[in-house]
Amino acid sequence: MKKSSFITLIIIIAFWSCNYNSEKKQSLVVISEKDVTYINDTLIHEIIDSISIIPLEETPECLLGDVRKIQKNNNEYYIMSEGSNRLSEIYRFSHDGRLLNKIGRLGNARSEYIRIGTFFVYDEKVYVADLNKNRIVIYNVDGKYIDCYEDNENIKFLHDMFAIGNNRALLSYNINFSDDGILYEIIDLKNFKSLHTIPTKYKAEGSFPFTQKEIGIKDESTMLTLPFDNTIYEMNKDNYNLDKRYSLGLFGKIPSFDSNDYEEVLTALEESETNILCGFYVSNNILLFNSTKGSVLWNTESNKGLFLNNGFDLRKMKHFPFFPLSVCYSDEEGFYSIFTSEEFLSMLPENILENEKSIRRLTEINRIRENKNSIIVKYILKSL
Repeated sequence: MKKSSFITLIIIIAFWSCNYNSEKKQSLVVISEKDVTYINDTLIHEIIDSISIIPLEETPECLLGDVRKIQKNNNEYYIMSEGSNRLSEIYRFSHDGRLLNKIGRLGNARSEYIRIGTFFVYDEKVYVADLNKNRIVIYNVDGKYIDCYEDNENIKFLHDMFAIGNNRALLSYNINFSDDGILYEIIDLKNFKSLHTIPTKYKAEGSFPFTQKEIGIKDESTMLTLPFDNTIYEMNKDNYNLDKRYSLGLFGKIPSFDSNDYEEVLTALEESETNILCGFYVSNNILLFNSTKGSVLWNTESNKGLFLNNGFDLRKMKHFPFFPLSVCYSDEEGFYSIFTSEEFLSMLPENILENEKSIRRLTEINRIRENKNSIIVKYILKSL
């Protein structure tokens, strides 16, 4: 081999190695103080590009109470709401808030449910977890019964569940029912067989207060959190290993615990005053991390972000406020909050009609005053 060719080869290998190592190092993004700008509540409106207000239609058959979960599918909204009997039901609404139908119904029949724990929509089917009957009931989007699955004895401990693509779902459990209890489980939606489980290292007799939130981010990767951990993990699609993706270094270091007892760890954590991740949402290149002390809006392209402390003075708001902690859903279009009509109207600034010189916005507000059902507020944020 000629000397010049050999040198060229060495340069190419060195360049490739540097890039490879660089990519490996960049696989974990550590969010630190130097990468975050602190802003106050009076500046929140400056990061919002647009706001959409979607009042959900009220009918005698659809009187929404406390909304437990929201999912958007094919530009329609599926709302799980607790009724006056303190039992939840699921309703399907159009993109502009018109009621389309209810999913299933309360009852003891095989096609009915008693106590809904959670649900998700996937491939034109609605999967509903009935905690009382310890099973998952399946309906079509029009609310008609298809089938049910009854072979997982742990359904009664279910905290939430999400479709993760390729006919699979991720189930998270909110109670440790044994020393080696399951924290997450992946099931095959074709036969409901368990494909993989992630155990918890904590013993407990109650629910974890910190959100275990799975969410799809870029290329439909599955992202999740673990209790008492300020790291976002990405689940490998092939072997289900957890790779660290984001670490919130600015929240402080989690203390090392000698115990695996949930109550003891929680007490030690509260005494340490460490800021703890509660959940996260993503819309395109913007991630929203909610914590016990504030929220971080993070741009995944620039690796820069904003930090907002908890606590907002509504009197200072010039527009309808964006509350990171109120966000309950997100997709590629934006972040979504849901409020009762009373809450929504109480948060409107007195001069809202002067600021929003729009007949359409006035019409929306008048419609909300006449309608007692909940309101979805969608925020599209600027690039930060």
